[in-house]
Amino acid sequence: TLEGENDIQGVFRLTATHSLVATWLTYFLHEFIELYPNLRFEIIGSNPPLDLQSGEIDAAVRPYMQNAPLLTQIPLMRWKLSLFATAEYLERFGTPQKVEDLDHHRLVVFHDIDAQFLPSYNTFPLHMGTKDGKKREPIVKVNSVPGMYNLVSRHVGIGCFSKDSPTFKDYQFVPVLPDLVSTEVEVYYIYPENLSHLKRIQAFGDFLRKKVLEIHPGCV
Repeated sequence: TLEGENDIQGVFRLTATHSLVATWLTYFLHEFIELYPNLRFEIIGSNPPLDLQSGEIDAAVRPYMQNAPLLTQIPLMRWKLSLFATAEYLERFGTPQKVEDLDHHRLVVFHDIDAQFLPSYNTFPLHMGTKDGKKREPIVKVNSVPGMYNLVSRHVGIGCFSKDSPTFKDYQFVPVLPDLVSTEVEVYYIYPENLSHLKRIQAFGDFLRKKVLEIHPGCV
């Protein structure tokens, strides 16, 4: 453990995107809690960036926040998003051989109701390879990544996920169009510059960087 662990206590108010809270952050947070049992967490899932200057939030784990000069933003990792389905789905509907074949498949995508704040990264299968700027109609739009996992695992359609997510290994998915150039998500550890002296800020940042290197070194 880090020096001064007995001094790390109180409430740590942390925000992250809904998907990072559900499929990444809470996956290993128990390890940090074991290191610092005197610390209490308040975790807020929010795709729109919350105001880190208000004093109500200590830190964020999310894509880069634009026009925020008073924030320290440390790169954590870069996730590549790709298409996957179950073997049962592909046996029933066929395996796409080229991107245009997605026109005839069921697509499950994340419905980001806050897209004005955060780009909806995993909707690229709706428009990639289409003609005249037309978008494909998904069979399901859902604003829950765990919900997407459930739907795709039950053979509803083809979904967009990152193999770097710790929860991905819990599912038996088959890559679809593996050579397709997919989109990437860059994730940062973000906190107000005036909180950089806090031991909990420093300790959690060190912990996150260690876990990224440990869990998915290929996406740093």
